[in-house]
Amino acid sequence: MEKRYKIPNQVDSTFHVWKFITLLDILVLTPSAVFCILVVWLVEGLLEIRLVVGLLPVVVTAIAVFVRPIKERPNIRAHRFFRWKIEFNRRQRSFLFKKKMARREEGVELSGRKPSKPQERSAQDIIPIRRVFNETIETTDHRLVKIIGISAVNLSLMSLSEQIQVMEGYEQFLNNLDDPIQLLRVSEPINMSRYIDELRHKRANTTDGHKKLLLASYIEYAQGIQQNREMIRRNRFLVFDEKYEPGKEGSLEQAMIRLRARRDHYLERLEDMLFRHRLDAAELTNEELKKALQIFYDYENAQLHSITDEIEMDYLIGRRNLVSAVKRIEERERLANEF
Repeated sequence: MEKRYKIPNQVDSTFHVWKFITLLDILVLTPSAVFCILVVWLVEGLLEIRLVVGLLPVVVTAIAVFVRPIKERPNIRAHRFFRWKIEFNRRQRSFLFKKKMARREEGVELSGRKPSKPQERSAQDIIPIRRVFNETIETTDHRLVKIIGISAVNLSLMSLSEQIQVMEGYEQFLNNLDDPIQLLRVSEPINMSRYIDELRHKRANTTDGHKKLLLASYIEYAQGIQQNREMIRRNRFLVFDEKYEPGKEGSLEQAMIRLRARRDHYLERLEDMLFRHRLDAAELTNEELKKALQIFYDYENAQLHSITDEIEMDYLIGRRNLVSAVKRIEERERLANEF
């Protein structure tokens, strides 16, 4: 059976005048419509020429506003789609990892003179992370960020009254928030490497031929799931931050105190949010934060290698690089199986 994935549409908060026409669309179309009227009524000449000249801006503007190039994403309009296309073709898509000494030498070399051409940015330039410490992320724009992992409840197995209670508890949690937060839901393939290694260890230590065949089928089945990434889990995160002043003494420590107070408050509220059910909430550790950052900034590689794997992989962007990485992994697993 063919799998189908439905991408939910973003919530459209704009004011709609009629069906899919918004007030902003009317404001964008008004100048071209006024220009068309002025050309038709005030400019002398053949009526056909005046209509073509007057209607051309109206047609172009209407196409940019009303046409949706992507059928599955009706919230993306033509002008935004083509603008993103142009920006993507112009932007840098390959980023190298540069050591601190090399970056410092480049800064010294460029100081005092204007560079002849734009310098290529490194991976560190586009990732606004300064360090990860004390279960906290410090960003380059002087913010301290904490992430809380949250479990989930199965609404489909609840009665209608229980579902209403859950929704009311969640609504009350949101209404009582005093500071902004961010809620994330990230899909992550389950890493079955440890399970496959345990099966290989059992197969190597058993002498029963039937059990060896059975374990070999288990290994093959688990490897198929691992390679196709069919088994995933959805992680849910609550993200919040506090700003600090870098030049002010004690500002970092005060921001950390406020951040920890908010963490304790959110943990208590999340665990007591539901009436008959309980959510498990926990602050992410340093290693879990690094793994989450790997998923956020290098999702393709994160599907192939966990940050805890004993292998170093370059940051790859693009389908071609991903396919080549998959082939290398499959070759490595084939050699391991033959061994």
